[in-house]
Amino acid sequence: DLGIEREHAQRSTGPDLAPASWQSVVDLGVGTGQASAPWRDAGARVVGVDISRAMLEQAARADDRFHALVEHDLDGGLPDTVLRHGDADLLLSCGALHFVRDAAALLVAAQAVLVPGGLIAFTYIPEQGRSFGAHTRVHASGEVRGWLEHAGLRELEHREFIAYHGDGGPVRYGLVVARDAREPRPWPTALRWIDRTACVDRSRLRALLEPLAADPTGRPGRDAGALIGRALAMGQGLGGL
Repeated sequence: DLGIEREHAQRSTGPDLAPASWQSVVDLGVGTGQASAPWRDAGARVVGVDISRAMLEQAARADDRFHALVEHDLDGGLPDTVLRHGDADLLLSCGALHFVRDAAALLVAAQAVLVPGGLIAFTYIPEQGRSFGAHTRVHASGEVRGWLEHAGLRELEHREFIAYHGDGGPVRYGLVVARDAREPRPWPTALRWIDRTACVDRSRLRALLEPLAADPTGRPGRDAGALIGRALAMGQGLGGL
Protein backbone atom coordinates (compact mmCIF):
# COMPACT_ATOMS: atom_id res chain seq x y z
CA ASP A 1 0.00 0.00 0.00
CA LEU A 2 1.77 3.16 -1.20
CA GLY A 3 -0.31 5.22 1.23
CA ILE A 4 1.43 3.47 4.13
CA GLU A 5 4.77 3.93 2.39
CA ARG A 6 4.23 7.67 1.91
CA GLU A 7 3.13 8.08 5.51
CA HIS A 8 6.32 6.45 6.78
CA ALA A 9 8.47 8.61 4.51
CA GLN A 10 6.71 11.82 5.50
CA ARG A 11 6.85 11.17 9.25
CA SER A 12 10.20 9.43 9.44
CA THR A 13 12.44 12.06 11.03
CA GLY A 14 10.11 14.73 12.34
CA PRO A 15 11.79 18.17 12.13
CA ASP A 16 14.36 16.96 9.58
CA LEU A 17 11.61 16.50 6.98
CA ALA A 18 9.18 19.18 8.16
CA PRO A 19 7.56 20.60 5.00
CA ALA A 20 8.07 24.22 6.07
CA SER A 21 11.85 23.65 6.21
CA TRP A 22 12.39 23.16 2.51
CA GLN A 23 12.34 25.46 -0.48
CA SER A 24 13.23 23.09 -3.33
CA VAL A 25 12.02 19.47 -3.43
CA VAL A 26 12.43 16.70 -6.03
CA ASP A 27 9.96 13.79 -6.06
CA LEU A 28 11.35 10.80 -8.00
CA GLY A 29 8.67 8.37 -9.10
CA VAL A 30 6.13 11.07 -8.33
CA GLY A 31 3.10 9.06 -9.49
CA THR A 32 -0.01 11.08 -8.67
CA GLY A 33 1.99 13.40 -6.41
CA GLN A 34 0.72 12.35 -3.00
CA ALA A 35 4.15 11.85 -1.39
CA SER A 36 5.23 15.47 -1.96
CA ALA A 37 1.82 17.05 -1.24
CA PRO A 38 2.83 18.40 2.22
CA TRP A 39 5.77 20.26 0.67
CA ARG A 40 3.60 21.80 -2.05
CA ASP A 41 1.14 22.83 0.66
CA ALA A 42 4.03 24.57 2.43
CA GLY A 43 4.91 26.53 -0.73
CA ALA A 44 8.00 24.59 -1.81
CA ARG A 45 9.14 24.42 -5.43
CA VAL A 46 8.46 20.76 -6.29
CA VAL A 47 9.72 18.97 -9.40
CA GLY A 48 8.12 15.58 -10.07
CA VAL A 49 9.76 12.90 -12.23
CA ASP A 50 8.06 9.73 -13.46
CA ILE A 51 8.37 7.24 -16.33
CA SER A 52 4.59 7.16 -16.81
CA ARG A 53 2.99 9.96 -18.81
CA ALA A 54 -0.42 8.84 -17.54
CA MET A 55 0.70 9.29 -13.92
CA LEU A 56 2.14 12.72 -14.69
CA GLU A 57 -1.08 13.81 -16.36
CA GLN A 58 -3.04 12.66 -13.33
CA ALA A 59 -0.67 14.55 -11.02
CA ALA A 60 -1.07 17.72 -13.10
CA ARG A 61 -4.86 17.46 -12.98
CA ALA A 62 -4.82 16.92 -9.23
CA ASP A 63 -2.50 19.84 -8.40
CA ASP A 64 -1.32 22.72 -10.60
CA ARG A 65 1.36 23.84 -8.12
CA PHE A 66 4.17 21.62 -9.43
CA HIS A 67 7.13 23.63 -10.69
CA ALA A 68 7.64 20.94 -13.34
CA LEU A 69 6.51 17.40 -14.13
CA VAL A 70 9.03 15.49 -16.21
CA GLU A 71 8.58 12.22 -18.09
CA HIS A 72 11.86 10.37 -17.59
CA ASP A 73 13.20 6.85 -17.05
CA LEU A 74 15.38 6.79 -13.90
CA ASP A 75 17.50 4.05 -15.46
CA GLY A 76 18.94 6.94 -17.47
CA GLY A 77 19.94 8.89 -14.35
CA LEU A 78 18.30 12.21 -13.51
CA PRO A 79 16.87 14.64 -16.07
CA ASP A 80 19.36 17.50 -16.42
CA THR A 81 16.80 19.67 -18.20
CA VAL A 82 15.22 20.73 -14.90
CA LEU A 83 17.52 19.41 -12.15
CA ARG A 84 20.72 21.35 -11.60
CA HIS A 85 23.63 20.52 -9.35
CA GLY A 86 23.32 21.89 -5.84
CA ASP A 87 19.75 23.09 -6.24
CA ALA A 88 17.53 20.73 -4.18
CA ASP A 89 17.02 20.85 -0.43
CA LEU A 90 15.18 17.54 -0.31
CA LEU A 91 14.86 14.55 -2.62
CA LEU A 92 12.04 12.03 -2.08
CA SER A 93 11.45 8.66 -3.70
CA CYS A 94 8.60 6.42 -2.55
CA GLY A 95 8.14 3.10 -4.32
CA ALA A 96 10.46 3.75 -7.25
CA LEU A 97 14.06 2.74 -6.49
CA HIS A 98 13.32 -0.98 -6.50
CA PHE A 99 12.58 -0.68 -10.24
CA VAL A 100 15.90 1.06 -11.03
CA ARG A 101 18.64 -1.11 -12.53
CA ASP A 102 21.51 0.78 -10.85
CA ALA A 103 20.20 2.46 -7.71
CA ALA A 104 23.74 3.09 -6.46
CA ALA A 105 24.51 5.26 -9.51
CA LEU A 106 21.19 7.05 -9.11
CA LEU A 107 22.07 8.01 -5.53
CA VAL A 108 25.38 9.46 -6.72
CA ALA A 109 23.45 11.60 -9.20
CA ALA A 110 20.95 12.55 -6.50
CA GLN A 111 23.71 13.68 -4.15
CA ALA A 112 25.03 16.01 -6.84
CA VAL A 113 21.60 17.64 -7.11
CA LEU A 114 21.38 18.27 -3.35
CA VAL A 115 22.61 21.43 -1.67
CA PRO A 116 25.38 20.80 0.88
CA GLY A 117 23.67 19.25 3.89
CA GLY A 118 20.48 18.47 1.94
CA LEU A 119 18.32 15.42 2.66
CA ILE A 120 17.23 12.37 0.71
CA ALA A 121 14.45 10.00 1.80
CA PHE A 122 13.66 6.85 -0.14
CA THR A 123 12.19 3.38 0.14
CA TYR A 124 13.51 0.07 -1.18
CA ILE A 125 12.52 -3.58 -0.93
CA PRO A 126 14.79 -5.56 1.41
CA GLU A 127 15.55 -9.27 1.16
CA GLN A 128 12.75 -11.20 2.85
CA GLY A 129 12.53 -14.75 1.54
CA ARG A 130 9.88 -14.22 -1.10
CA SER A 131 9.84 -13.54 -4.82
CA PHE A 132 8.70 -10.41 -6.64
CA GLY A 133 8.08 -9.47 -10.27
CA ALA A 134 10.78 -9.69 -12.90
CA HIS A 135 11.42 -5.92 -12.84
CA THR A 136 11.55 -5.62 -9.04
CA ARG A 137 14.96 -5.63 -7.40
CA VAL A 138 15.55 -6.50 -3.74
CA HIS A 139 18.58 -5.35 -1.77
CA ALA A 140 20.23 -6.22 1.53
CA SER A 141 20.45 -3.41 4.09
CA GLY A 142 24.26 -3.61 4.02
CA GLU A 143 24.23 -3.07 0.26
CA VAL A 144 22.09 0.04 0.69
CA ARG A 145 24.48 1.39 3.32
CA GLY A 146 27.28 0.90 0.82
CA TRP A 147 25.34 3.01 -1.70
CA LEU A 148 25.07 5.82 0.84
CA GLU A 149 28.76 5.77 1.71
CA HIS A 150 29.77 5.73 -1.95
CA ALA A 151 27.45 8.67 -2.72
CA GLY A 152 28.70 10.81 0.17
CA LEU A 153 25.45 10.54 2.15
CA ARG A 154 25.28 10.12 5.94
CA GLU A 155 22.56 7.80 7.21
CA LEU A 156 20.12 9.38 9.68
CA GLU A 157 17.51 6.63 9.79
CA HIS A 158 17.26 3.16 8.31
CA ARG A 159 14.42 0.83 9.26
CA GLU A 160 11.88 -1.58 7.88
CA PHE A 161 8.09 -1.45 7.98
CA ILE A 162 5.19 -3.49 6.63
CA ALA A 163 4.06 -1.82 3.41
CA TYR A 164 1.19 -4.16 2.55
CA HIS A 165 -0.09 -7.71 2.93
CA GLY A 166 0.17 -9.92 -0.16
CA ASP A 167 -0.80 -13.50 -0.87
CA GLY A 168 2.33 -14.75 0.85
CA GLY A 169 1.92 -12.59 3.93
CA PRO A 170 3.26 -9.15 4.89
CA VAL A 171 5.63 -7.36 2.53
CA ARG A 172 8.35 -5.30 4.18
CA TYR A 173 9.88 -2.15 2.75
CA GLY A 174 13.02 -0.39 3.88
CA LEU A 175 13.00 3.35 4.62
CA VAL A 176 16.18 5.40 4.49
CA VAL A 177 16.71 9.03 5.40
CA ALA A 178 20.20 10.40 4.77
CA ARG A 179 21.93 13.76 4.75
CA ASP A 180 24.52 15.03 2.31
CA ALA A 181 27.82 14.78 4.18
CA ARG A 182 29.15 18.16 3.01
CA GLU A 183 29.06 20.94 5.55
CA PRO A 184 25.97 23.13 5.01
CA ARG A 185 26.82 26.71 4.08
CA PRO A 186 25.39 29.01 6.75
CA TRP A 187 23.53 31.97 5.33
CA PRO A 188 23.61 35.31 7.15
CA THR A 189 21.01 36.25 9.74
CA ALA A 190 19.81 39.03 7.44
CA LEU A 191 18.43 36.43 5.04
CA ARG A 192 15.74 35.43 7.55
CA TRP A 193 13.70 38.34 6.22
CA ILE A 194 13.54 36.82 2.76
CA ASP A 195 10.50 34.76 1.81
CA ARG A 196 12.17 31.42 1.00
CA THR A 197 9.20 30.15 -0.98
CA ALA A 198 9.32 33.17 -3.31
CA CYS A 199 13.04 32.96 -4.11
CA VAL A 200 12.80 29.85 -6.21
CA ASP A 201 16.01 30.18 -8.23
CA ARG A 202 18.60 29.32 -5.60
CA SER A 203 21.64 29.62 -7.87
CA ARG A 204 20.85 33.21 -8.92
CA LEU A 205 19.97 34.17 -5.36
CA ARG A 206 23.22 32.73 -4.05
CA ALA A 207 25.23 34.68 -6.64
CA LEU A 208 23.64 37.92 -5.47
CA LEU A 209 24.17 37.20 -1.78
CA GLU A 210 27.73 35.87 -1.91
CA PRO A 211 29.18 39.07 -0.42
CA LEU A 212 26.92 38.66 2.61
CA ALA A 213 27.85 35.03 3.15
CA ALA A 214 31.53 36.04 3.31
CA ASP A 215 30.93 37.80 6.66
CA PRO A 216 31.43 35.09 9.36
CA THR A 217 29.49 37.11 11.93
CA GLY A 218 26.35 36.97 9.80
CA ARG A 219 26.00 40.76 10.00
CA PRO A 220 25.12 42.49 6.75
CA GLY A 221 27.84 44.68 5.26
CA ARG A 222 27.43 48.16 3.88
CA ASP A 223 25.95 46.86 0.62
CA ALA A 224 23.59 44.39 2.34
CA GLY A 225 20.51 46.56 2.01
CA ALA A 226 20.89 46.85 -1.73
CA LEU A 227 21.63 43.14 -2.11
CA ILE A 228 18.62 42.07 -0.05
CA GLY A 229 16.40 44.49 -1.95
CA ARG A 230 17.54 43.03 -5.26
CA ALA A 231 17.02 39.49 -3.91
CA LEU A 232 13.49 40.29 -2.80
CA ALA A 233 12.72 41.82 -6.17
CA MET A 234 14.11 38.72 -7.84
CA GLY A 235 11.99 36.49 -5.66
CA GLN A 236 8.84 38.38 -6.62
CA GLY A 237 9.76 38.17 -10.28
CA LEU A 238 10.38 34.43 -10.13
CA GLY A 239 7.35 33.51 -8.10
CA GLY A 240 5.40 32.47 -11.17
CA LEU A 241 8.03 30.05 -12.48
